[in-house]
Amino acid sequence: MAKRYGSSNIMDFKAAEKRRKDRVKSASMDSIFESPRSKSQRLSTAAGKANRSATDKMYAAESMFKSAQTRDKAKVKRGNVTPATARDRAKVKMPPKGSIKRPKPALDAETIKSYKKRIAYMEKRKAAGKNYSKKNLAELKAKLK
Repeated sequence: MAKRYGSSNIMDFKAAEKRRKDRVKSASMDSIFESPRSKSQRLSTAAGKANRSATDKMYAAESMFKSAQTRDKAKVKRGNVTPATARDRAKVKMPPKGSIKRPKPALDAETIKSYKKRIAYMEKRKAAGKNYSKKNLAELKAKLK
């Protein structure tokens, strides 16, 4: 059935338009004539409500635990282990850090020659009582081993 455009629709439209204008006008007038004291009170109340709702959410999340000990256990507790979950976990299990020993790349002849030259220079300075980097000397020697 086709929609009829009649006087009732126009009246509804005019009434809605008037309500919208009144709402916009009252909001703008309120902000113009609002005293600083009432404005600060309104804003602090709004901020307080926002803070309170955030605090309530936090408490609700933590209140499901009776004590800190049960909360901490729940955070690290693993789910039930079935053969399927054990298999899936084994697929992605990472070895402990430092347990994988990657082979050191072999140094080429130029690098070895350069390191030996630098070591000799540093040891010469050390023997002469001049400044040298003890750390760098140790690192270069370790790299050659």
